Amino acid sequence: MPTKAPVSAPSGTDLDFLVGARHHDPFGVLGLHREGKGWVLRVLRPYASAVEVHTLTGFVTMEKIHQDGVFAWRGAKPPPQPVRLRVNEAERDFEIFDPYGFRPLISADRRSPGASPRARANPSLTIT
Repeated sequence: MPTKAPVSAPSGTDLDFLVGARHHDPFGVLGLHREGKGWVLRVLRPYASAVEVHTLTGFVTMEKIHQDGVFAWRGAKPPPQPVRLRVNEAERDFEIFDPYGFRPLISADRRSPGASPRARANPSLTIT
């Protein structure tokens, strides 16, 4: 069994903003990221008592790094894509894919209604 390395965490303020739905860049905190020579995966499951990630060697328990449901895992190699999680909520286990493991399908300039070519061409246009 591999040695478990401690998982580094973003600042407490970043995690507080994240769990409070006030973080400006959740993709910068959650999901799979390169960290040093290894990888770190962070997930937000506020109602989970435990979360495991599927790695090349099977499911591995993630460390809870914030009391409101942020879990993290660190490894030398990334888990298989898409990242599969086993979650325990309300004493029931289920498997899901990490939603932050998928790239956005909408380009950054299309995420804001003000950046839309239609909105630029007609500034009085209201997009609902």
